[in-house]
Amino acid sequence: MKVIISINSDIGTSLALDWLAKGDRVSGTYRTWNSNCDSLVEAGAALHELDLLHLSREDVFKGQIENLRSWDTLVCASGTLDPIDLFETIDPNDWVDSFWINFTSQVFVISTLLKYRSMKSECSIIMFAGGGTNNATERYSAYTVAKIATIKFCELLNHEQPDCRVWALGPGWVDTRIHNSTLKAGLKAGDNYNRTVLRKYSGDMVSMNSVIDCVNWGLSCEKAIIGGRNISLVGDNWGSDDFESALKTTVDALKLRRRGLD
Repeated sequence: MKVIISINSDIGTSLALDWLAKGDRVSGTYRTWNSNCDSLVEAGAALHELDLLHLSREDVFKGQIENLRSWDTLVCASGTLDPIDLFETIDPNDWVDSFWINFTSQVFVISTLLKYRSMKSECSIIMFAGGGTNNATERYSAYTVAKIATIKFCELLNHEQPDCRVWALGPGWVDTRIHNSTLKAGLKAGDNYNRTVLRKYSGDMVSMNSVIDCVNWGLSCEKAIIGGRNISLVGDNWGSDDFESALKTTVDALKLRRRGLD
């Protein structure tokens, strides 16, 4: 069974519908019911309410854990760009809430579900990376720091779990509702406001089909190739034999590493 946290996000819904069409069992969680939920239920997905913002160690999934047993694929698709502004102007409580949604709550979920994974085959855990790995993404500090933590967490967990492939995907500019935060922020988003407007209304976005194809490619890869990596959908030649061969023989590739002067 495949489980998607925030299944009613645009990427989560698209992945779920693809897998359901292929005959897979799919379950997922949502915070607020939306039109995506209607489409998912109609397609055969099992949905469970879960408020990630107010999640606590004591009530993870509450009584729903029985419905999520024996999973072989776990996708964490929750995320928010808020709060957007210079760090010094942001309420620290809002900053911490963002980090919680983008990273810590997902750690709670993974910690809870690990013991309930299927023992019949190697499992996969997929999280989503973002910008800021190689530069400073001004005005998106909470989101960026959470995504950097996500990348390292994937490497660490992949190392600890020999029967599980854990990796992060940086999807790039996909036309999803997450960008509404930048549009709403206006001048607080700095140069990213104009970049977002230009991309959104010119159609210069990564296609959702590419996201689905990349995730499915990753699920087909052996642990030595995909495990612990941060894959860039736009920047990497994923799916090619040469790319897979290079990853298999280069342990440090596509992971967070400090590099300095020789």
